[in-house]
Amino acid sequence: MDPARQLASRVAELRGEIVGSAGVPTAGDPVVAVTVVEFFDFRCGYCKRSLDAVRAAAAQPGVRVELRDYPILGPESERARLALAAGMQGRYKEAHFTLMEREGGFGPEGVADLAIGRGFHGPGGGLVRS
Repeated sequence: MDPARQLASRVAELRGEIVGSAGVPTAGDPVVAVTVVEFFDFRCGYCKRSLDAVRAAAAQPGVRVELRDYPILGPESERARLALAAGMQGRYKEAHFTLMEREGGFGPEGVADLAIGRGFHGPGGGLVRS
């Protein structure tokens, strides 16, 4: 079997594990004809450059974008925690786009300032901590 067919076969095998998992934050149309799965890191420059394309895809009728944060660029995961805290308020999509638009790095204090400024918080008013 040629490599392209092998890849297509493997994707078909794993589709159920990747697409449509319960609890995954989404943007776009709840009536789905096409699902786009975005794996991203809030610190990734390439991910940030694709933000307009992701937003445009989510704006199309029948298209849902599953937003899967995959923090691989260093030990910081404060941005992902902020997004999870916002998700507990039903505001994951808003937090996702806010964090992806933000330039430069920032540590826990910067994330806390952003959380307070935008009103993203977990139960009891604090950021979600792992």
